[in-house]
Amino acid sequence: MDAYLEGTSVDEGIWNEIVASAGGHIFQTFHWAEVLRKFGVEAIPLMVEDRAVLMAYKIPMLTVRRIRTMYHTLQVLRGPVFKEDRFDRSALEEIVSRVVRYARAERVLGLDLFPNVPSSDSESEKYLLKQGFRPVYNRHSFHTQTYVLDCSQSEEELMKRMEKRTRWSIRKAQRLGVKVRDGIDEKLLDSFFKVYSSTNPSPQPKGFFEIVNKILGERGLARIFLSEVDGQCAAGLLALMFGSKIFYVWGGSNPTYKNYQPGVLLHWETIKWGRLHGYTYYDFHGALVEDVEKYGTDEKTANVTLFKRGFGGAFLKYMPQNRMVLLPLRYHLISLIRKAICTIR
Repeated sequence: MDAYLEGTSVDEGIWNEIVASAGGHIFQTFHWAEVLRKFGVEAIPLMVEDRAVLMAYKIPMLTVRRIRTMYHTLQVLRGPVFKEDRFDRSALEEIVSRVVRYARAERVLGLDLFPNVPSSDSESEKYLLKQGFRPVYNRHSFHTQTYVLDCSQSEEELMKRMEKRTRWSIRKAQRLGVKVRDGIDEKLLDSFFKVYSSTNPSPQPKGFFEIVNKILGERGLARIFLSEVDGQCAAGLLALMFGSKIFYVWGGSNPTYKNYQPGVLLHWETIKWGRLHGYTYYDFHGALVEDVEKYGTDEKTANVTLFKRGFGGAFLKYMPQNRMVLLPLRYHLISLIRKAICTIR
């Protein structure tokens, strides 16, 4: 069992129910904690009565075997989550102060918080600044902005809400015979990983997706979707599901088949699958619409945002990533070492 702050006992079932009741992110569940545990990441679950929960992840940054020392950072993704999505400022402040105390006690290098709080909440922003957090605009963390599509409407209504170019692309793909299939078997995973790794400059290793597919896929919380042209994989995505939401987190496409519009049809068929299986919302998990200058975006990121916008979802903006550096000298030195190691690789 993972460590709990101040000896707090947490019922995993109740915890996951709270996250589901709020439409919270699967990254805040014990299901995701089990995935990361396979990679040496320790989950630190904190709960304020039954009003709010926060799952922090203690991530190894560097191990120095000669002196038997391991350096960590602490990360919170889209937390805390408030029961039934009822924001509770006192619970927010209590749970954040507790995770900060834990970070200091464990002497982690830094604490990264991706708040599950709307960006318009100036009081929460002031509170985090007072605690010692500072906003970070990392171009790889813009998933604090996203489009979320309400899938409860009919397919006809969903099509009407799309931008004209998106409807046109779906119909073109259908006319050209693009097919979409889904599942969790190894062959689908192999095809997905091939197209995903060829598209992303810093892909997750295949072993990561094998674990995700095994732990979550077998529970009905992850599924692979592929679009094919003449039997060849043209685009793929691995979606996560929890509560009322489907989350599109990882995907890629083969540029050879760009003119077939396989990616647009792929998302449309995934949305339709979600409706059929009782999911209400489709979260595109990242769309850089505002603060573009701060993030220093590139053309690819801009095109991805336009692609996601085309489906007609509502734009949601959470507070940006907030960072507290607890041991500045060690944090910056180890960050430089890790960057050098990644460059060599």
